[in-house]
Amino acid sequence: MAQSEFAVTLVHGTWGRGIIPRRFSPRRPRWFEPGSVFVTSLDTALRQRDAAVVSIDCVNWSGANSIRSRERAARKLAAQLDLLAEASPGVARLIVGHSHGGNICLRAFAHLRHPASDIQVVTMATPFLELLAEEGSTMLMIRAFGWLVLTFVALLVVQVGFGWEAGTALAWAFLAMFILFPLVHVFEGALHALTLRLTAMTSQQAYRHERRPTLVIRGIDDEAALALGFGSILGRLTFLSASVGLHFFIIVRWIFLGGAMLAIATGLVSSSASDFLFGVLATFIFGWLSSNLATLIGGLSIAILARGLAPAIFGRELLLTYLDVLVKSDSAPDSSGNVHLVTLPPVTSLLPGMRHSLHSHPSVIKCIADWTLPDQKEANIGASCETSG
Repeated sequence: MAQSEFAVTLVHGTWGRGIIPRRFSPRRPRWFEPGSVFVTSLDTALRQRDAAVVSIDCVNWSGANSIRSRERAARKLAAQLDLLAEASPGVARLIVGHSHGGNICLRAFAHLRHPASDIQVVTMATPFLELLAEEGSTMLMIRAFGWLVLTFVALLVVQVGFGWEAGTALAWAFLAMFILFPLVHVFEGALHALTLRLTAMTSQQAYRHERRPTLVIRGIDDEAALALGFGSILGRLTFLSASVGLHFFIIVRWIFLGGAMLAIATGLVSSSASDFLFGVLATFIFGWLSSNLATLIGGLSIAILARGLAPAIFGRELLLTYLDVLVKSDSAPDSSGNVHLVTLPPVTSLLPGMRHSLHSHPSVIKCIADWTLPDQKEANIGASCETSG
């Protein structure tokens, strides 16, 4: 049997080099660095299976919880893979990513210049993340909340600044919104452009097109998966609560806008009728609504703030941006190719609460080595992983 040759590239995940990597240096190599237990064990395991390991390198990137940072890392990984293809033609390229490093591996296919026919992918504890554009849901919140706040501010300015009677001030405040509200639409346009950029940065379409062999190694009760699931639940609940309140204000807005317009039009015919309509509007707005407006705006502000905070767990670019996106986070990628799924059970030898650190699992090296070698995949991958403990 001809000896297989491999060039291995490792990609760490978020904060893989520490939260402040330049400030603190570990006493021993991190899992992806030369001399680490993972690197030496993988090298040994592949050689024991009659494979020639040409190199084991890593992609050094910031490790920030950032979509843009992961995209830059994907471009860097693609450049390294292209250099390997040029320097060592015929050598199989194996990329191994942990956590968001797996997303970086998949995104790298979008930036490769050379064919990817010899690339194999291994991911460990990766939450496969994609942003999908959604029409209108969050922007409805932005528009309604913008109307609410701008109307309230304009109302105070008109009444206090000009000393107008309450009903007249209310009518002209609503009309002023048609002049001021385009500012909200400008903000909306900027968010839409950002949405298109970020969805493109998380697209895995190029990977799906290549249909490359992929080994997906997952854990049970993975801390990262639980945190991302919590972020999804929180984002959905806060969106629903904010939507209910904002739909109420949409209805109120149009009732008062229509009433104000009718009062102004009626004033052209009958001043007494106009005064009556202004009085009805003023009684409600400066009665029940004005006494509860601060509470309502405060409650909506908290709900909308939570809505803006929750998605940030998927990437800091989503913090308070209120993008019209659906965040898809799964334990396996969408693919019509050769994807092998393995779920490793937790072991007591790992530190408590560190199930996300699958690179330290005692069975992970054997899983990777048995799966990687073409002649041994079918025979050994099931036994090596299913009996792990």
